[in-house]
Amino acid sequence: MADVSLQRTAKTARKDRRRPFAERQSRQSGRQPGNFPLYRCFFAQIGSKSATVGGAAAGSRAPFENHTQGHGPGGDAEGVAAGDHQRVRAAAANVFCEHAGRERQKEIALGDTLRTARLLLRQWRDDDAAAFAELSADPAVMQYLVPFADRAAMDAWVVAARTHWHDHGFGPWVVELPGEALMIGVVGLSNLRFALPFAPAVEAAWRLARPYWGRGYAYEAARAAIDDGFGRLGLDEIVAFTVPANRASRRVMEKLGMTRDPAEDFDFEHPRLLPGHPLRRHVLYRLRRS
Repeated sequence: MADVSLQRTAKTARKDRRRPFAERQSRQSGRQPGNFPLYRCFFAQIGSKSATVGGAAAGSRAPFENHTQGHGPGGDAEGVAAGDHQRVRAAAANVFCEHAGRERQKEIALGDTLRTARLLLRQWRDDDAAAFAELSADPAVMQYLVPFADRAAMDAWVVAARTHWHDHGFGPWVVELPGEALMIGVVGLSNLRFALPFAPAVEAAWRLARPYWGRGYAYEAARAAIDDGFGRLGLDEIVAFTVPANRASRRVMEKLGMTRDPAEDFDFEHPRLLPGHPLRRHVLYRLRRS
């Protein structure tokens, strides 16, 4: 006779997988998410020290397949952009396996978590990939980001993000809302490896799940990441860039004290963007360490 309790558990799990991302996240703590407007952007960090942060060669890595993401996490940005996910996975196969990855993480000074008044920025766990894929599949979240081709590309992005942590001692954080959701988005730093006007650079980027827009979480998480970059990593300058239409991101940049010189705006020549694509043109903001 089949175990009734196991049948019930399996049925519940299937039902839960059909729930929206934010609802499943909130159900884990018994709280309901809100529904709030857009509040997201991505940042890039550069400076005289950025070429050697974490032992990286100048412009060696890139983190977010989201801003093209490429500004994308840095295990192997070209592999991600080209859809060569096998190459990315092979390069990172043992990053967090056995003792090597765990011991490497212990060596990262103050690198385990960042805490703010409301948020916890933490490192990746194996079960975060599914939540990341679901929030990245939301067209509203990806409105100003180049979408992933498929789930394999999303998983490769996560592998690249974790590899960047292993290789350099910093990278994209998972943003957790304690008591409400285990993952509301991603924000963090990575070495930029694209031929942009201000490269080499260390980039930071984030995306938040839609129910958490409009609460100031983007600013709060970015502030923590910027402080970590200026403090622990010793960076001298942080820049932020996005497409001109992304007014929400630009407001966050300005709230952070960043300034823009229109003469520095640029076209981002990403291999996945055709001429005339609305995401090619970017505006650039800068912030120096005080």
